[in-house]
Amino acid sequence: MKTAQLHTADMVSKAYFSHTGSDGSSVSQRVTRQGYEWRAVGENIAYGQRSVEQVVEAWMNSPSHCRAIMDSEFTELGAARVEDHWTLVFGTPR
Repeated sequence: MKTAQLHTADMVSKAYFSHTGSDGSSVSQRVTRQGYEWRAVGENIAYGQRSVEQVVEAWMNSPSHCRAIMDSEFTELGAARVEDHWTLVFGTPR
């Protein structure tokens, strides 16, 4: 959850929208920084939705985002919202 929160806050504070962090980091690098020992990680991000229902609908209507949500390889997740930016980080521990 901390990884999702930090990335979402970073996107809002620096006015960008990307899976790549403002420091050039990937989701795998960001979860590793938080001490998560992972076998698999993934990330969904969204911008502009004002409710949980809206962001879930958008993700479920996007084939790549839906695939990540439904991927049985992922066993844990953390989510964050800051203003109208959303991040969902998926993981499977080692």
